Amino acid sequence: MNKYLIPLSLLASFTCHAELDLTIPKENCFKAVEIVKNKDEQLFKQLYTPLDHIPNADKAITKHVDRAHKKYYEKEYDGIKNFRLVESKLVNYSEDTEYNVVKGTYKKWGYTEQAFIYYKFDTIDKRHNEKTTMYDKCRFGLKDGKWYMVNLLQD
Repeated sequence: MNKYLIPLSLLASFTCHAELDLTIPKENCFKAVEIVKNKDEQLFKQLYTPLDHIPNADKAITKHVDRAHKKYYEKEYDGIKNFRLVESKLVNYSEDTEYNVVKGTYKKWGYTEQAFIYYKFDTIDKRHNEKTTMYDKCRFGLKDGKWYMVNLLQD
């Protein structure tokens, strides 16, 4: 037996993760900025987990998008400038996952695969009146072959 052969189960796990393309979640992370900047509820509805089953979902969406806009453009920060992606990570749900947020999203929405798209942007922190670089992540869940936004700029 060749000692350089990779066990089939290990190869299969690499293959499954290699096949998932994170291009769409990365593009949608940029769209999240547009949602917040322009209070674009229609774009939010296109990208976010479907909320059709929730009563008064439109009111909740308006409140959610407005709260994010106020945070990043009015109250805490002076806008989003030089938005850029810095890394991405694919997280697969399993019973022993180290990310509690992944477990919660799996239980609520059924996403077994999640993309963490880390970003940075420059801004002025109005609370301290100083320039700063924010670092956080957009999260997307995969269901039925489609990526859905799980959070709006980690608000």
